[in-house]
Amino acid sequence: MKILIVDDEEAIHEQLKACIPTEALGWEIVGEAYHGEEACRLVEEHQPDIVITDIKMPLLDGLSFMEWMKKRAFTGKVIVLSGYGDFQYSRPAFLLDAFDYLLKPLQEVELVRTLTKAVEELALVSNRKIEQINEKAVLNQGIVLMRDELLSQIVAGRIKEEFDILVRAEQLLLALPESKFYTIVIHLIDLDEHIQDRYRGDRSIFYFAARNILEECLQQQTGAVFRNLHKSNEFVVICEAKGLFFDVMKMGRSIHLSLTTCLRVRALIGISSPKQRIDSLASAYIEGAQVMETIRIGALETIIRYGDDPIQDEKASDQKEWKELQGLLECLLDTGTLDSETTLLRKLEEALHQQSIANMSLQNFKHAVTLILDKIENASAHRSEQMPLWLQETRVGVHEFELKQVQRLLRNIMDQLLKNVTNNHKAKSGKQLIYSIKQYVEIHYQTVNLEGVAQRFYLNKNYFCSLFKSLTGENFSEYLTKVRMEQAKRLLVGSGLTAYEIAELVGYQDQRYFSKVFRKATGQLPKQYRAQQQTRN
Repeated sequence: MKILIVDDEEAIHEQLKACIPTEALGWEIVGEAYHGEEACRLVEEHQPDIVITDIKMPLLDGLSFMEWMKKRAFTGKVIVLSGYGDFQYSRPAFLLDAFDYLLKPLQEVELVRTLTKAVEELALVSNRKIEQINEKAVLNQGIVLMRDELLSQIVAGRIKEEFDILVRAEQLLLALPESKFYTIVIHLIDLDEHIQDRYRGDRSIFYFAARNILEECLQQQTGAVFRNLHKSNEFVVICEAKGLFFDVMKMGRSIHLSLTTCLRVRALIGISSPKQRIDSLASAYIEGAQVMETIRIGALETIIRYGDDPIQDEKASDQKEWKELQGLLECLLDTGTLDSETTLLRKLEEALHQQSIANMSLQNFKHAVTLILDKIENASAHRSEQMPLWLQETRVGVHEFELKQVQRLLRNIMDQLLKNVTNNHKAKSGKQLIYSIKQYVEIHYQTVNLEGVAQRFYLNKNYFCSLFKSLTGENFSEYLTKVRMEQAKRLLVGSGLTAYEIAELVGYQDQRYFSKVFRKATGQLPKQYRAQQQTRN
């Protein structure tokens, strides 16, 4: 508690300092003045809680000093000292909001009692202010949440009519653009981990800081900032394009710089094309969200506007690692073989490597991971009790672009998948593998060959030939020829195609060689076989 003493008598100063129990109660005398002008300066400098002042003083008397404090909305308590007990002297002081009036010579007990009452009243006022601030904060949070809910519903297409949008916005005192505007979609990457590391898991603090930064970036432009409640890591800025020199890309870069500098968070930003009517907000949001997903995750330029040419990036990934991973996984799920276990885990790490992901767009990353999840989810025989939960969490992580969470979960899923396969593959791996290869050949007989099958199923070529021979009693090349010849027979009988056309359809570029192979398999040339079958029919 800070106290200021104002009196033109040195003896009063000494008496007050001796009577006030500053050390016992933790109070502090922050200043002493001997006239009103000096007191004004000390009030501005120290902002005391209690002022003890005389009335009669040189230069500026006590009443004028009190009038000065009242004009400046002084919130502390003023205790007046005077040697005059007549009401005519005390009345002006109380009209100037004096807390109490003490007569000289001072009584120590009376002084301490009056100071205690002043302190208690200040505490009550302070508590009421805190309660009012808390109530206001709760109300503000409620209004902010209602605005977020309204705008989230609008961008989701649940509120479509312009009249409904404007009426509901007006009810929430929400100023929406009345002319051309842009929608800026801001997606924050790996937000869960960032909040855990830097904000001890407190999302509300982060959301508050991010909202303030975005509102500052909006500056004098009419519009709104809201958190998309359908996604945990997305903010949206609606900004009216005011003025001839308004540059939405400049605003996007300002937003990106502020977020990365102040919050140290990774942000990708997609900007819609300009819209004229507020009922176009949903389509504007879709444009911003879609174009944002085309940005390469590790790109330096992470802001893009709908309608602009896609950012040309020589580092863009061809997703070779992910395609190979999908092939390995499909082979494992189809055949149950463990010959490719080490290769599968290595390929998973290559796909999940930071550089591999950095070279992908968000769109491609979502697609690649979703294909993996779909393959595993459809292979019910390889699922465990934990698997459905991991698959769902991974889908959520992909949707929210929680890349590190997705990486962790995919490793868990693959480890569990291999354990499940290990427990039941041994008795059936060879037969199931050959069965799967035969199915594959019957579909792709036109283009398939020994090297292609070995590569497709991640098998050593010599091992595959030996396994196929031991389980089927024939060489793979003999089986492939048999499949092709059966297809050629059907085409010769059931179509009017020439022998040359049929040769190409069953995988032979040389019609003469096809005829030679066909004759060896059937004892007849293709045209002879067709004529014989037509005669029989």
